[in-house]
Parts: sequence; structure tokens; C-alpha cells
Amino acid sequence: RGAFFKRSLFPLVVTYPKQHTCDKFMVAAGASPASLASRMSPPPPPPRSRRRSLSIIIRSPQQPLHHDRNPCRRRRRTTSTTVTCAAAEKNQEEASSSSQSESSSSPPPPPTPTIVTHDDLDVSEDVRHERLVMESERQHLHDADEATNVAWKQLLGVKDAPRTVVKWRLRLQLTKPITWFSLCTGVIAGCMASGNAFHADEGENLARALFVFVLAGPCMGGFTQTMNDWFDREVDAINEPDRPIPSGQIDGFEVMVQIGVLLVAGLLSAVALDAWNGLGHHDALFLALTGAAISTAYSVEPLRLKERNGWISGLALGISYIMLPWMCSMACFRGLDDVPLETLAVSFAFSVGALGISVVNDFKSSTGDRHLGLKSLPVMYGDKDAARISALVTDLPQLGVAAMLAQAGRRDAAIAIVCSVLLQVVLQQRLLLTTENPSDNDLKYMATSMPLFTGSLWVAASACGALF
Repeated sequence: RGAFFKRSLFPLVVTYPKQHTCDKFMVAAGASPASLASRMSPPPPPPRSRRRSLSIIIRSPQQPLHHDRNPCRRRRRTTSTTVTCAAAEKNQEEASSSSQSESSSSPPPPPTPTIVTHDDLDVSEDVRHERLVMESERQHLHDADEATNVAWKQLLGVKDAPRTVVKWRLRLQLTKPITWFSLCTGVIAGCMASGNAFHADEGENLARALFVFVLAGPCMGGFTQTMNDWFDREVDAINEPDRPIPSGQIDGFEVMVQIGVLLVAGLLSAVALDAWNGLGHHDALFLALTGAAISTAYSVEPLRLKERNGWISGLALGISYIMLPWMCSMACFRGLDDVPLETLAVSFAFSVGALGISVVNDFKSSTGDRHLGLKSLPVMYGDKDAARISALVTDLPQLGVAAMLAQAGRRDAAIAIVCSVLLQVVLQQRLLLTTENPSDNDLKYMATSMPLFTGSLWVAASACGALF
């Protein structure tokens, strides 16, 4: 019996340890080993369905998959679950790939046929041709506008003008014709303040005024700008490297020849103007020499006023652009001996106002001035404080002139000047004082405020011609 028990029942007892006690009693009761084996055999597995389901078991690494004490059974169950999951994933990938292949292999739906007649083809060709013609015309106009802007920038000598190889354009660009308009305002103001320019022979007076403008603008103004460009070539190499001198488009000898020719032309024009007036004085020649001396002191060492102090250099610019052309016109029509002190005071006041406008003009060159140690007001006080100084220096002299004219009996002129100053204050507030970087709006401010300043200048000059 012992051998039979070991041979037939020991595997069953080892495989199913929980039923070991019950089996002892069944064997002792006389049960046959076949019935005992049939009782203890596991039930048959259920029929396998065609539909497979994927079950995912989530457990921590420390927790076993089954709380079974038999390590063999636990390892077998874990392995079978892993194999089942892998098989399910493989079958799912095969199914998705097969569906994609079927969808890709299926032909796209046929396009809807479109019937196009011969008339439709003719219309589409005409429309296409018109569009091409319009586009080419638009591009041609754009190129023409760009070429026109480039040409005007070169001729006027403004900032950011492109380079050119035409010599006469280079020489004209050195003289900065855009600055001639400021000189022209001073010439017109002198004609108004003289009181005699529009009463006698108007044709001759107009010719004299044009001659004074040629003397003040192309001759003396061109001389001043060319000399200033030559001695500021290091500054312009930083601020405006495309200017003719720092870019190397014109050499130093040609620049010196142009400076000398313009100076001689200006002095000869002043002598001719004095001879034309027939007053027996050399007032125009004296004013031309004074302007040449101020320009030289402004740009040339050892004085070089723009390196010394921004206040003095700005005042020198204001006198050169306002007071000297004003006095030259009055010398042409009236003579300097007969100029009232009130007119001199008004012209000097507007020269101080021009100092405020020159501060705004210094914003564009503040980088190079700061690098080379030039003492312009934006370098001395910063852009924001320089903008405040510019507003005060521009407005206060005009208000002083308005008060003087109101006291002299010209209240209409005083009211007009005050209204112009109020508009300038609005522009200063919007474009200079309330912005983070006033230098971004310098050109816009000068383009909008200069007409107002010029209007105040002409109103004051006309009032002086009527009063004094």
C-alpha cells in the first residue's frame, strides 16, 4: 500500500496541497485511485471564442500578481498573461495596418466632370492678360516712385540718401539744398520788415529778393554745409556713412575746390548786390563775411563751437539762418543804417527760437557726437531733457515778440503768434515730451512745426515793417 500510495497519489497530493487532508480520509475509506484522480483533475477550459479581449493588469513591482503560495503557478500565470497581452497587441496592430492598407488601396472617387466651352476659355485668357498687364503697370509705377524718391533724396541732401556716382549730384548733395528753405524764410522776413519791398517797382524788387536768396542759399549756405561736412566726416562715418565724403565717393581735393568756389561766388554776389543797391555801403559784403566767419568758427579748429558748448553753437546756427538773411534783405531794400532796434530785437528773438529747432535736428547725430565727444545739447542733457529745452527755447521768444507787438498796438499780430505757439505746444507734447525716445519723431516734428514757426516769423516781420 505504501508503494501504491507513492506511485499513484503522491503527485496529486503535491499538486493540490489544500486537499491533502481530505484525500487521506477518502483513501482510507476505500475510494479507488481513478475516482480520486477524476475528482481532483481540473475542470475543462471553456470553449474559446473567436472574439478576443485585451485585459490589462496594473500592479506595483512590490506586489505579486497573485497571492498564491505556489511560486511555480504564480510564474506560469504571469507568463501566460504577458504572452496574451503581447498577442493581443500584435493582433491589434495587424488589424489597424490591414485597415490602413485597405483604405489606401481603395481608389479615390472620380472627379466631377466640368464642361468648359470655348467662350469660357476666351474670357479666362482675357482676364489673365488684363491682370498681368495691371500687375506690370503697378510694378512699373512702384519702381518709378522709388527712383523718384531716391533722386529727390540725393538732390535735397537729406538723411539716408543712397549713393550715386554722378558728380554733379554728389556736389549738390554736399550743399544740402533742403537747408536753403530756412534761409529763404529769413530773406522773405527781411523783405517784409523793410517796408519798401512791395511798394515801388515790384519787378525789380522781386529780382533783388531772388538775388539775395541766391547769395544766402546756394552760395553762402552751400559753402557752410560743404565745409561742415568735410570737418564732420568722422562723425558722419558713424551717423550717415552713405554721405559723399565718408563713403569715399568724392575726394578731399574736390571738396576743397568746391568750398573755395562757393565762398568766392558768395563774396562776389555780395559785392554785386551792394553795387546794385547804389546806397554807397558794403552792407551785403559785411554780412557775407560775418556769415563766413561764424561758419568757420562753428566747424573748424581751434574754435569749433560744436565741440565747446551746444548753447553757443546752436545760437550761431540760429543767427546764420534767421538774422543774417533778414538783415541782408533789409540792407538791399533799406540799408542797415536805418534798421530800427525793435526789428533787430525781433530778428534776434527768432534766431534764439531757431536754436530750439536746431536741438531737435541734433537728435539724428547724437550717437556720433557722443562717441567723438561733441557737446551738443542732446549729449549734454540727454534726449528727454534736450526735448524740454527745445520746447521752451522755441516758444518763449515767440511769446516775448507777441507781447512786444501787443504793447506796440498790433494786437492782431500778437494773437496770431500766440495761436501759432499753442499749436506748436500741442505738437511738442505729442511728438517730443510724452514719448520714450524723442529722436524717433524728430523729422515729423520738424515737418509739422516749422511751418508754424515760419508763419509766426512772417507775421512778426510784417508787423515790424508796418510799425517801424
